[in-house]
Amino acid sequence: MHPRRLTRLNELIQQTISQLALNLKDPDIGFITITGAETTNDVTLTKVYYSVLGTPKEIKATAQALERAKSHIRREVGQLENLRRVPQIQFYYDDSVEKADRINRLMHVIEEEVKPEEAKPTEDIQEDEKPDESSHPAD
Repeated sequence: MHPRRLTRLNELIQQTISQLALNLKDPDIGFITITGAETTNDVTLTKVYYSVLGTPKEIKATAQALERAKSHIRREVGQLENLRRVPQIQFYYDDSVEKADRINRLMHVIEEEVKPEEAKPTEDIQEDEKPDESSHPAD
């Protein structure tokens, strides 16, 4: 398949699965985001990457719910763009969002630790550096 067509297909699959995930009736589906889709050149397999905002237990429950919904999702993907072949779908948990959030929190902590050091007053002005009060006219 032409690379441009494959890129467009990946985007379309990602959008379609995102919409389907929002509309699934399964209560185990957590707050999910479909972060990407990669289809092989021969369109036999699509790897779908997702992230879930929640605890490890919620992440696991969402993974199981996606597996249960896989046939429904594949059927919907098969209706896209007159595909001759409907790819098998594999779901992969994408932890890059968590890693980015962790890095962001660490950067914030470091920033907060540096701020007090920058706000420290400079050394007391030496006696000989004080402005001469006698040179200012009295008001």
